[in-house]
Amino acid sequence: MSDLLQHLTDVLEDLSDTLDNRKRRHVSRFCAWLSQNPVESVDRHQFLAYGATRGTRAVLADLERALDDCLPDQDGVRKELRAAVLDHRRRVDGLQMVVDMVRAPWWAPFIAPCDLDCLTILEFKRLDAWLSWMHERGKADPSAEDFLEFCRDAGSEVPLVSLQAAIAKLGLPEIPALVLALPAAIAKKRAMTKSSGMPSRRTSWSRNLSVTAEDLPFDWRDTLSVLRSRDEMSSMKMLSFQSIASQETRLRELAKSCDSSGLPVSLTTAAFINHIRAMRARGCSATTCEINVGFLMRFAGYHGVNQTELDEMKAVHRQLKREARGDVPRKFQRLAVVGSVENVLGKAAELLQKAQMQKSLKLRVSYLNGACALALFALVPLRVSDTNLQWGKNVTYDGDHYRLYVRTRKKGTVFKGPLAGFVTPFLDALLLRGCDRTYLDEFRRTAEFNQTHLFEPSDRGHLSDKCVANLWARHIGCKPHIARTLVHTELGRMGTEGVAKALALCAQRDPTTAKYYQDMAMTDALLLKSNELLLKGFSDEEVAALFADQHC
Repeated sequence: MSDLLQHLTDVLEDLSDTLDNRKRRHVSRFCAWLSQNPVESVDRHQFLAYGATRGTRAVLADLERALDDCLPDQDGVRKELRAAVLDHRRRVDGLQMVVDMVRAPWWAPFIAPCDLDCLTILEFKRLDAWLSWMHERGKADPSAEDFLEFCRDAGSEVPLVSLQAAIAKLGLPEIPALVLALPAAIAKKRAMTKSSGMPSRRTSWSRNLSVTAEDLPFDWRDTLSVLRSRDEMSSMKMLSFQSIASQETRLRELAKSCDSSGLPVSLTTAAFINHIRAMRARGCSATTCEINVGFLMRFAGYHGVNQTELDEMKAVHRQLKREARGDVPRKFQRLAVVGSVENVLGKAAELLQKAQMQKSLKLRVSYLNGACALALFALVPLRVSDTNLQWGKNVTYDGDHYRLYVRTRKKGTVFKGPLAGFVTPFLDALLLRGCDRTYLDEFRRTAEFNQTHLFEPSDRGHLSDKCVANLWARHIGCKPHIARTLVHTELGRMGTEGVAKALALCAQRDPTTAKYYQDMAMTDALLLKSNELLLKGFSDEEVAALFADQHC
């Protein structure tokens, strides 16, 4: 018998003459419950459990008035009982409130399929307010703007978050309004709340490596304009817009290094040498310096620099080429990190699984973007400049397969054809964003009609043109250009046929490029073949015996 039960039993005997029958009855019932449910100490949870057995609103209030005479010196017990009285009253009132609320017509679709008992009274009230708002306006498929209008007078996103929690408990189908629109509205409301008291975002950054395009000398900008605007009948060699953009970038870096060194901004050998020193100071390899100087030298030719100066620039460029031969290409160093195409695809599958477990729309979309970017561009290794794809324009669905159509920016080569079935689940998930698959066909049609971008943030806002490069760097540690090296490395082991397939897969047509990869592939194949011939005299058993004492 607990101390409280023993005390109350003694009090009932002592106060048998002074305690009225009503209070005596309430105390006796509580003592009987304590004898059937022994507890070491009585707190508000035990009082609530007792109140639940009686089922009336005032049972604990009556017990409180009765114990006031029985426990005048036990403040702790009386404090717990007071808290239980208030909580019990709210619960009983809430249940009655719920009974009244669910009689409304907008609750009819939820009565049978959903477990309404899992909701708190606050969640009930929030969901009831939302359903009532929807019913009054005749809306069946709410958008993010509808959710924002619902909480327009609220000072924060809390009403929407509470509504989201209530909906999650009900286990409703994964429809776009709940999976996409509601999280998007929460994000927008949160951003609106923060922006109202926050300073404006910084729109400019200090430049440490280059100047702006407007800061270039006027005659340089004029030559760039000529290169961009000339037609096919011009006597000047046609350059891709990507190549012209690369030249402009190098010119801006050259102008910055001249300004930093106090030299005049000019296309001279002295300026080139100074720029090379600046690049080496920041850790650039001889290969990087050679590529940059090559772009600058070609622009100098288009700009009309005198032949003597051009010859000196060419001499500097040849020296850098000789130095670059000793560089180990960084892409081969990165290959050790990436491993193989199989590793990249395995990481993509892992990200897809993570995305499916995310409740946050922002995190879910982030993982989906990463998974699809890895899976797609590991199998179709396009240049970074060609990865900003659009539904309907670059990616379409023919009923059986997704198809790709890309005109490369560097050479204008058309890359088209069906995508491997391995990519299909990734593209489907990217469209659905967590919604039920019944909406897939509708989402495909909408995306293709609107020509939306494949890779978009959760709020459908702006995404950087280097999105795919950033996703690869985040999840793999390398930019997607490494996939081109992976393809050539793995297919090149097949010899000339493999090289041809790799070139087609990378949308490469330059004979020089083909010869480079063919030579590299054939060298690798010959090396392996030569090693196999030299070791032909050793059996596997003999090799194992030779290294039996080594444990790797």
